[in-house]
Amino acid sequence: MNENSPAGAGLERGFTIIEGLVATAILLIVAIGIIPLFASSILNNSRGSDSTQASNFSKTNVENLLQMPFNNVLLKVPGGSNQLKVDDWWKPGNNKINDPSQGWQAGVPAAGTVNIWTRNTIVQQYGLNDILTNGSPTTPLDGNTQANFVQLKLITVNVQSSKAGGILGVGERIVLQTLKAF
Repeated sequence: MNENSPAGAGLERGFTIIEGLVATAILLIVAIGIIPLFASSILNNSRGSDSTQASNFSKTNVENLLQMPFNNVLLKVPGGSNQLKVDDWWKPGNNKINDPSQGWQAGVPAAGTVNIWTRNTIVQQYGLNDILTNGSPTTPLDGNTQANFVQLKLITVNVQSSKAGGILGVGERIVLQTLKAF
C-alpha cells in the first residue's frame, strides 16, 4: 500500500459466515413467530366460510316459508303432534357450475353418503292466549287445533355442518327462529 491510498483501501468488504448465520437465525426466529398467524388465518377463513354458508342456507329456508300462506301444507302441524319437523341434507354436486344434481334432499342421507350440511326445520303453532298469558310462546298447540285458534307459527331452522374435527376445527351451526302471524 502506498501513502497516497485512501484509508481502508485494499480491505475486503462483506459479511463473514458468522454474521450470515446470526442474520439467518434472527430471520428464523421471526418466521417461527409468524407461522401461527397463518395457521390461525386459515382456520378463521374456513370457519367464516362455513358460517356464511350455514347462515345463507338458514335464511333462504326461513324466507321461503315466510312467503307461503299461513295454512300452507308445508307449515301445517300434523294432528296428534305439537310440531312439524322436516329433515334435509345437502347433496354436493360434481364440482360443475350450475350442477343440477346439487341441492337439498329430503330425509336423512344413506350411510356412507357424502354429506356436508344437514338442516332441520321445526314448525310449532301457538294461540294468542298463550302470548297474552305467558308473554311469549310457551305452549305449542296440537295439529288438531281448530284453525281459528292458531294465530302464530314459530319457525325454527337449524343448519349444521357435518365437517369432522381436525386441523381446521369443526363445522358451524346456525339456528334461526321467526314468528309468522296469521
